[in-house]
Amino acid sequence: MCRWWPAEICNPRLVPSNIQSLKHDIGDFPVFFFGSHDYYWINQGRVFPYVESDKNFAEGQVGINKTFKKALEEAAKRFQELKAQRETKEALEQERNSRRPPPYKLIKSNKPVGKVQVHVADLSEIPRCSCRPTDERPCSQDSQCLNRMLQYECHPQVCPAGDCCHNQCFSKRLYPDTEVIKTTGRGWGLKTKQDLRKGDFVMEYVGELIDSEECKQRIRHANENDVTNFYMLTLTKDRVIDAGPKGNLSRFMNHSCSPNCETQKWTVNGDVRIGLFTLCDIAAGDDDFILPV
Repeated sequence: MCRWWPAEICNPRLVPSNIQSLKHDIGDFPVFFFGSHDYYWINQGRVFPYVESDKNFAEGQVGINKTFKKALEEAAKRFQELKAQRETKEALEQERNSRRPPPYKLIKSNKPVGKVQVHVADLSEIPRCSCRPTDERPCSQDSQCLNRMLQYECHPQVCPAGDCCHNQCFSKRLYPDTEVIKTTGRGWGLKTKQDLRKGDFVMEYVGELIDSEECKQRIRHANENDVTNFYMLTLTKDRVIDAGPKGNLSRFMNHSCSPNCETQKWTVNGDVRIGLFTLCDIAAGDDDFILPV
């Protein structure tokens, strides 16, 4: 008497045993008909999504009209229940996500992808400064270290200051104690837990090393999937650091027109690497690290 009838797809294991034993083909599934409360096995080709605005009544006998009207009412009520459950689940998921940053793989150094290479210099090619181990804080930012002035990191096997050298922050990963925080209006951020002076090294910006073609493909994929967060920094003319899928805590630094940090390109063991340095004194817990736009 009706071309269609509101129903709900059921888990086959949760329907009555007599319904489970009804003859049906592979791929069929049971449905529960609202109003009449009958069950039947049906295939995907005979099922259409429920539309909330469906309000047409069946034509024909009065009894069927009443049952069909009841079915519409029950379907509308069940739809609202499922909608509320879905919204609650989404709200809980959003709340859980707001408590922790999006997942990524933590790495300590740049990971080349594809044909991209990491350059390593011969010890004879690494510049040697004139600092001495007897100097006060040799090779520090307060010294006259030529390597530091030229943004070359000293090599432990080459630097005359030896173990007293203070210009090996990249290699030794001499990072301050930091924590990932939820900022107001800027998503996740990174804050220092110790006082820093102007010019202090914060940490190296690391991620996957990709070429320009891979970079374009990743940006295209992000645009097609409505991804709005990017973690890419140009390292050299043919290499880009993408800290999106893999990186360290530096990926949580935000950007602003009034930054308190900056990026610097240093040569470390023959290869170019990016370090993040403070532009001003930053007190522990005061502000999160901000890079230039």
